[in-house]
Amino acid sequence: MYNKQTWLDEIPDMTKPIYDSSGKQKTDPQTGRPLFELVQVGTRITSNRLNTMEGGIEAAHTLVEQLAKELGGNFVVPVNGTMGLQCSAQGLKASWTSGIAYVGGRRYQVAAGEVSLNPTQGQYLYVDTDGVVKKTTTKETAAAGLLLFYVATDTSGVLSTTDHRVNISLDEIIKKLENDHVPDASLTQKGKVQLTNATNSTSESLVPNAKALSTARQEAISAAAMDATTKANTAETNAKNYVDDNFRKPSDLTQANLVKNSSFLQGSDYWQSNNVRNWGSYSNTYAGFFMAVDTTTSIPLNQYATLTSEPIGVSQTIYRLTALLHTAGSLADSRVYIEVVNNANNNIIGSLLANNQTWWHRKSTLITIPAGVSAIVLRLVVNNFPSAGTAGFSRISLTEGTQDFPYSQEMDIRALYEQTQLVKQSGVDAKNGVVGAINAKNGNASTNDTWPTLVSKINAIQTGPKYASGTVDRSTTQVRFTLPSGNGAWDRFPITVTGLAFHPNRIIIYLKNNIGTRDVVGVYDYGSFNPANGYGYTRLFEGGDVYVYRLYENSANGGDIEAWVSDQGFQLPIFSTDRNLTKIEWEAFRVLEGMS
Repeated sequence: MYNKQTWLDEIPDMTKPIYDSSGKQKTDPQTGRPLFELVQVGTRITSNRLNTMEGGIEAAHTLVEQLAKELGGNFVVPVNGTMGLQCSAQGLKASWTSGIAYVGGRRYQVAAGEVSLNPTQGQYLYVDTDGVVKKTTTKETAAAGLLLFYVATDTSGVLSTTDHRVNISLDEIIKKLENDHVPDASLTQKGKVQLTNATNSTSESLVPNAKALSTARQEAISAAAMDATTKANTAETNAKNYVDDNFRKPSDLTQANLVKNSSFLQGSDYWQSNNVRNWGSYSNTYAGFFMAVDTTTSIPLNQYATLTSEPIGVSQTIYRLTALLHTAGSLADSRVYIEVVNNANNNIIGSLLANNQTWWHRKSTLITIPAGVSAIVLRLVVNNFPSAGTAGFSRISLTEGTQDFPYSQEMDIRALYEQTQLVKQSGVDAKNGVVGAINAKNGNASTNDTWPTLVSKINAIQTGPKYASGTVDRSTTQVRFTLPSGNGAWDRFPITVTGLAFHPNRIIIYLKNNIGTRDVVGVYDYGSFNPANGYGYTRLFEGGDVYVYRLYENSANGGDIEAWVSDQGFQLPIFSTDRNLTKIEWEAFRVLEGMS
């Protein structure tokens, strides 16, 4: 039960000064104020009493969040009757307005934003437990946070959308509380209570809210300020100045942390071991992620296990080095520390030493960079450490200037960005390689193809020699076929074959003769193709004569004046004769691999 503090003013009796042995009135040694006997001793302002007030404020906030979680779940809070986080979608983009969301009992002020949508897919937008709007393809994932919106897309735009927002106002939460029939609280019974803003109430059933606690705190400070001695005022001023000069809130953060992977979220990336011992990345509920050296066997006095950062660019000025360190299980003379080392010559510039035999603790020191030093490295060092102990490092920060800033992760974010770019580029390189391999196998692939499309094209690649044959009717209309020199053309009747599943590099045309056997009347062979000219030649036989015409490779359609061969078929000339020119026989081969 809370013990209420009764605050009293200090009341001096101005008629009763306090004298020393010489008969001179005594003064306060720090403030110089004359001293009198007290009619009433005032209540001293202490950090314990002020922290008690702060604890009450924190408890009130915790209660509000717990009530929101138990009674409301995850919901959007209407502001002035308008529910925020309204979502919409157009093309392959989804956007949302700003709003207030409760997720898992926590209140988040969510800013407006937008996100790219995947084509031909159903997707959910939701506020995750970290207060960030995200997308997912599974409703279960979205429902674990605050589900906002569902959108289904085709290849270029939106097919359908559904608004899933749930809003609960403060009045509804209060109504739920009233409907739960919780009894009124008393000194002997748990139950619901009524909040009050009053700071002078003697009620045993009313509970002060955050405003009342804050007001009481301010009234106490104001009363103390009016009646306390100059010493108290000076102490308060000195304390405030010390905090302002040496410590900063996150909102005051003006200097970036220069250390990449400073909490080892990415394992040992950007750090290099000297291989005396293995290092590993771990996590717990206090430090989060941290790096620790393997102490399966002890590290003797003559060995140093180190882990060195990548070079960090610096100027000739003062930097503050801070870290969270762990030495539980160490010896009294173990050494666990961080060295600041000149990257150019390996000279030690400064160090930050951990307290031995201590659980997680924060240490900080100032490092002055000498003239001529443009880059340094941080070296984690463990020496003379017993087995089964834990030498841990986390939240390492190097900031320019003397001020002690809260831990931040600017370069961790940069490191994650670099890793993301590497993964992205490796995916691009892999796709380019697959596309090149497909095309080298006479496929037809593009980097614009999706991965499923590329898979289908890989499966469609044929291996080994390829062959097809059939019959085709000669065209009844002559077209012009270019002579090898390019200076003329002759009219011939073409035959056209389509629907092949490969690019032939040898074609033979047959006509039946008068005795019922077949004569070869046309031949194309890839060996005649000249890449410099972009065409090869097809030969036509008739009556003992040979006629040659240009033939173009890789043309989907060579036009009405050319012979051509493509990935799907070919068009070749034949003579006009008195033979039966229907059901002309042909054979197509692919006997060379790697033809483009």
